[in-house]
Amino acid sequence: MMILLAFASFIITLANAIQINSNNYDSALNLLANSYADGVSGDDGIISHSGIYSSLYDHNLSQFNYTLYFVSGDNFDKVNSLLSLASQADEKGLIGDLVYLAHFASAGGYNDYMQLKDDSHFATDLLHFIRNDTTVFTKLSKNTSNEKLKEFFENLSSKGSRYVNELEKRYDGTFGCSTKHAAPRNGCYSLDAYLSNNPRTFVNGPRSFCYQSCCASWSADCTVGSGEIVDHISRCLSHCTGDEVSCLNKDTILNNVFGEHFCTSGRAVGCK
Repeated sequence: MMILLAFASFIITLANAIQINSNNYDSALNLLANSYADGVSGDDGIISHSGIYSSLYDHNLSQFNYTLYFVSGDNFDKVNSLLSLASQADEKGLIGDLVYLAHFASAGGYNDYMQLKDDSHFATDLLHFIRNDTTVFTKLSKNTSNEKLKEFFENLSSKGSRYVNELEKRYDGTFGCSTKHAAPRNGCYSLDAYLSNNPRTFVNGPRSFCYQSCCASWSADCTVGSGEIVDHISRCLSHCTGDEVSCLNKDTILNNVFGEHFCTSGRAVGCK
């Protein structure tokens, strides 16, 4: 009987693992922080968000810019829920929660990117953002409602004091490959295939498209078809090796517009 009850509890957890309810702040944040909100919502839509959070400015943390304008090919509802939770965190002044939730949205809502480990992509991003000021992590840890997030920020404070901002970049012509904002290679192949099979045209925006934990983004508004985007993704995948990909193609051409920067990475805002 005990085994059956445990199994039933496990099944219930799985059933609730995919969706988060932004109307229940504490519960939703706990699901996310403990990686129970796995998976994607399986929907397509445009994400547009100003990224202006007053509480970040109140704490002199304006370097955390979460302006978003991209297409989510498979996770629209989840990203919107994350942004709703981020707005609630802003109203509460919980900047630790806010940075986590807004960053989660900027990563397309994909859990793998946002693991609360000191070697995760999320951790690497934060270490870059703090500009060697580890007091940022003290602010974040003191202003979070979640114990796991608090512990994560405290651990990063220790790591940040020893951190050297090396991105292991390798340049070859106009291409740059790095470990920063990296996406799983298989996810980028899926993004490539999805855009190949579902053609669309982007007319002066949005400037990013995310699917299966990988995002393609470009630096300026232009009218571009998915065929050109697929070509650039393929070039990045052939140029940058490894199981994870973060590729910046500088000064390329999109629909006869010169000087565009094209990025294949794990974030909707590109390789910034």
